[in-house]
Amino acid sequence: LRIALRAADRAEIEILLIDGDRFAAFRAGHFVLLLVAAAAAAACADVGVVIIVIDLVVVLVIVVHITDAEILEVFHIRKAVDDYGMINEGDKVAVGVSGGKDSMLLLLALKHLQSYYPKHFELEAITIELGFEGMDFTPVREMCKELDIPYTCLKTDIKEIVFDVRKEDNPCSLCAKMRRGALNDAIRARGISKLALGHHFDDAVETFLMSLLFEGRLSCFRPVTFMDRSGVTQIRPLIYAGEQRIMNLADSLDIPIVENPCPQDKASKRYEIKQLIKTL
Repeated sequence: LRIALRAADRAEIEILLIDGDRFAAFRAGHFVLLLVAAAAAAACADVGVVIIVIDLVVVLVIVVHITDAEILEVFHIRKAVDDYGMINEGDKVAVGVSGGKDSMLLLLALKHLQSYYPKHFELEAITIELGFEGMDFTPVREMCKELDIPYTCLKTDIKEIVFDVRKEDNPCSLCAKMRRGALNDAIRARGISKLALGHHFDDAVETFLMSLLFEGRLSCFRPVTFMDRSGVTQIRPLIYAGEQRIMNLADSLDIPIVENPCPQDKASKRYEIKQLIKTL
């Protein structure tokens, strides 16, 4: 029974991280299980069998009650939000949704966090359409409708300016600045001052190496950044999450993804650094 108690304690810790109400119910359930185990141990010569069964029941309950989204949120999202004070009571948070796996999973995770987080906040999703042909954001719109999240898709001529007019040799930098500027303008027009971005742990490592190798300085984005010119605070709740885990979770949850037709998608300096890291 001592082993069973330790297993129950581990399970209670996991549930407590997710939901206080569920923790109370879960603890009551374990009390009943332990009473059953005590009765069975008294009538059974092989107490070890009873303890193993109870431990298996504990594991089974954890697996059944904690979804993949909750696992990502427990070990990454909420910790990042709490560690860096990303969300305050009454915040209106806009999520920059490109249609990729990172931003789509971030939107889903924040919606889950919103359901029980002690600090109440509002969510809104915003997409900046760059102007590439063939990009259909219908799956994003449908997912936002299913999650009951207001969604706005703004059309821009960023692709035309970057590729056709300016014909930039390094288009990613200008594109990112224009995209971020359009996002900031859009959320300020809606009275929102907090922008959630889908940058994850691997992005931070890549950004650090890009700055070191191409600029000769040590620099990286911060989990929380206040942009004084725009008055917008950028937050990055995925900062503790690795890219591979995000990919695996997006696949297992069958999250709709909008493919990026940008010709620089696999020819950028970031992609070059990403490949370099794989060889290290």
